[in-house]
Amino acid sequence: MYSMIVFSSYNGTFQGNLTVSAGQNCVFTGGAINGNVTLNGGNLSLSKMEARGNVQLNGGGTFSIGPFATINGNLQVQNVPAVGQDEVCDTQITSDLQFQNNAAPLQVGSSSPTCTENTIRGNLTVQNNTAATIVDSNTVGGNLQDQNNTASTQVFNNTYE
Repeated sequence: MYSMIVFSSYNGTFQGNLTVSAGQNCVFTGGAINGNVTLNGGNLSLSKMEARGNVQLNGGGTFSIGPFATINGNLQVQNVPAVGQDEVCDTQITSDLQFQNNAAPLQVGSSSPTCTENTIRGNLTVQNNTAATIVDSNTVGGNLQDQNNTASTQVFNNTYE
């Protein structure tokens, strides 16, 4: 069972799973989500909060993950069309990060003050994308896989544990 919501800002504990669809704007500025998060369109921003399940961003919409976010599961970004640039910054991910089949550029960490490094405890996979991807200044606990991308993937300044 998923809860569908339309709001501009939320700071507290959201019980259950969360789905954000086209036309919805969901901004978490603190607190937690006690379930899985799915983006099927619309806009999603997660900062200064904890997602206690998997986060899946499926095509349509835009997103920003971080700063100061924790995802206690996998983060999967797939089928995002060529709209803007999305980013994952200053976030702790306890499992895998997968970025695949996307036409929008993605920034995963950076050494700049506006988008700092991430800690990814599992694997980081960048595959089958048609837009540029930057993977900069992250700590990765598993493997980094960069394969079958038709646009450039820039990977630098990362630490592997």
